[in-house]
Formats: sequence, C-alpha cells, structure tokens
Amino acid sequence: MEENMYLCIDLKSFYASVECVDRGLDPMTTNLAVADPDRGEGTICLAISPAMKSLGIKNRCRVYEIPKNVEYLKAPPRMRRYIQYSADIYGIYLKYLMTFPVGYTKEVRDFIAESFYKGIKKSLPSSILNDKECMDQFKVELGISEPAAYAVTALEQSGLEPKDETEQFMYGIFDFGGGTTDFDFGIWRGATEEEYEKEAYDYVLECFGADSDVTLGGENILELMAYQVYQKNLELFREKKITFTLPIGEHGFAGSETLLLN
Repeated sequence: MEENMYLCIDLKSFYASVECVDRGLDPMTTNLAVADPDRGEGTICLAISPAMKSLGIKNRCRVYEIPKNVEYLKAPPRMRRYIQYSADIYGIYLKYLMTFPVGYTKEVRDFIAESFYKGIKKSLPSSILNDKECMDQFKVELGISEPAAYAVTALEQSGLEPKDETEQFMYGIFDFGGGTTDFDFGIWRGATEEEYEKEAYDYVLECFGADSDVTLGGENILELMAYQVYQKNLELFREKKITFTLPIGEHGFAGSETLLLN
C-alpha cells in the first residue's frame, strides 16, 4: 500500500485574527467576531477570536448565542482581504534562505542550494507545481554564513536593538562546530531610511571579515584527545588488539605499524 505524507497548515481563527491584526489588536486577548451586521442577531459568525473561544464560546455560533455579558467587536467579513493574507502566508513556504559554513567554496554552496531546491520541489503538491504564479515565487537562495546568522539571533534575543543608523553594536562570533570553527566579525546597526523603504530592513548586519579553521573543529579536537589517550594506554590496547585510526596531520610512533590505521 502506497504511503503519502501531507502538510496541513491550520490558520488559527483566521478571519478573526486578520481583523484583529488590521486593527493593531492581539487576537489572543481581543474579543472579536466576524459577522455581517446587516443580517441581525441570527446571522452566523464566520469566525471568532481565540480570546472568545477561551471563554467557551463556540466557533460558527450565531450572534444571539454570544453571552450578553461578553463585550466584543463585530467586524464585517472581507473575503478578498482574507484571500490576500492567505496567499502571503502560504508564500512563506515557497521561499527558503540558506545559511552555510564559512569555509565552503562558492561551488559547494551553489551545489547544496541546488540540491535543496530539487529536493523541496519534489515534495510540493501537484496543485502548486502546476500553478505558474506560485512556482514563480518558489526560491532557494544562499543567505549569510552560519556564524552571522547566529549573530542576528543572539543580538535580537539580547535586546540590543539599534535605534537608527547612527547607533551600532560591534559583534564577534566564534562558532565551534563539529568539522570546523568559524569566525565572523562586524557591526549591527539600524537601517537607513533608504534601506527601509527599498528592502523593508529594520536592521543591517555588516560583516567585516569571516574565516574558518579546520584544525579547531570539535570532531578534530576529540580525535586528537583520543589519540593521546591511546598512546598512554598502548599496552592495554595491544593486549585487547584494538587498532586506532591515525588523525589527519599526526604521525605514528615506534611500533605503531600494527596498531594504527591510515
């Protein structure tokens, strides 16, 4: 029997959430119902906000079923607005921005991006694959290096938000990974008015320099440490007939011919 995998995106209390957001309100704390005010108390609510659901009010209820002691906003339905919002949300799943280790060459980065593009494309449903407008939005692009991406996250979570382009913070990232240790240095500043209007950027990360050191990768360091332990316990390993793979860049020792694998 053939097995298929499906992705379901549930837009929570969608119509009501859109109406709240358009009013600058939080749908999780705002009582709002989407219903046609011209149809009287018997009209069906097309959606109610999560805040109203938490009060035990059922979705798709009629207006007269909402308890009289509950104060709420009533918003007329705007289907065109909801369709546009829905398209914008689903469009997020068609745009992918990849990070990459600093030491990867452009050729390797491009190969990985192309591989991800082909792999993700295979997972898309035929309804999207056959929709030219949707597929024109589908992109897998190379973004910034992994340490720079971490810098963005760390700076945001630390509450270091530049007020404008004149305020800036210097940063330095040491990314101790498994294969390599990557470095990235630069400044984090507010976007200029032109950058905000053209790209909608709030902040800008300017990288002054980045590099990678394969000898400081976590796996490499662990191998070197293990090799030191091995050399200090040779008699035990000989007795147990345990061999060891010689780490890259290291040299054997007297009598290691039968113990080390190159």
